[in-house]
Amino acid sequence: EGDCWASLVTAWSDGVALITRVAQHHRAVVEHPKGLRAWLRAHPIVRTLDVTVRTSTGERDASLHLRWAPVTLRPPRRTPRRWRRPLPLCAVWLHESATTAGAVPLDVVLLTTVAVTSDTPAQRIARWYTARWAVEIVFDLIKNACLLEAHAVTDVASFKRLVAVSGPVAVKVAHWIHLARAPRPPPVTAVWDATTLRVLREVCRFHRVPTPTRWSVRSVVAAVAQLGGWEPRRDRKPGWRVVLRGWRRFEDLRRFAEYLASSTHEDRPPRKPSSTHETPRKQGPP
Repeated sequence: EGDCWASLVTAWSDGVALITRVAQHHRAVVEHPKGLRAWLRAHPIVRTLDVTVRTSTGERDASLHLRWAPVTLRPPRRTPRRWRRPLPLCAVWLHESATTAGAVPLDVVLLTTVAVTSDTPAQRIARWYTARWAVEIVFDLIKNACLLEAHAVTDVASFKRLVAVSGPVAVKVAHWIHLARAPRPPPVTAVWDATTLRVLREVCRFHRVPTPTRWSVRSVVAAVAQLGGWEPRRDRKPGWRVVLRGWRRFEDLRRFAEYLASSTHEDRPPRKPSSTHETPRKQGPP
């Protein structure tokens, strides 16, 4: 639904930078009578991008041809009067000319409100769209982990407060997973501080989770996932469910340890007084 007229014209009117994949064939194109793809096909290939495609059966390398063109969409027939004006956008087409046996060729058309005037901005639009899958992970976390939809609210202000609480949690966990799967993760000290890593090692020792000699971003995410019940496998990487579950278990033990370290003797329950002479036990029946 991102490429519908209402979404596009609202983003364009509000000055929002929107990139959406075309799911329907737009025939209402001012520049070409046969529609959007015919208009893009009339433009030359400006660049070829080498990307890695992840599918349910594994990964493969793909070479995508890049075409782009400015495009103007006509409003639908039943458009309200305040929106009845041509909409200037930019279209970017990424398509594969040849694939390996059994592979489905990629064919993606993007519409954007971002101004594209040369090949470099068009390539930037394509690169930005390849990073959109992390947004889906954030949405999944907000809905299914933070249970945002389980709370009934009656106004927008209450909903914004819910997002303000659940949003950072979802973004943080999704960011960890993204860094762990990146080809070159950053140094571990750029993500977690030394105290957190030291406590994590103690928590893993308590739960008998193996830890490396030196932490890395991938080893931290793997250790937290094992705290959440993930079993290490070469063909499967930890997802957000086990990472979030493991981090909650880590936080529970860390807060308990902080409580024990900060509490005084008066805060703790009194011990039973010890006696020097033990009370003789009653002899039961033989």
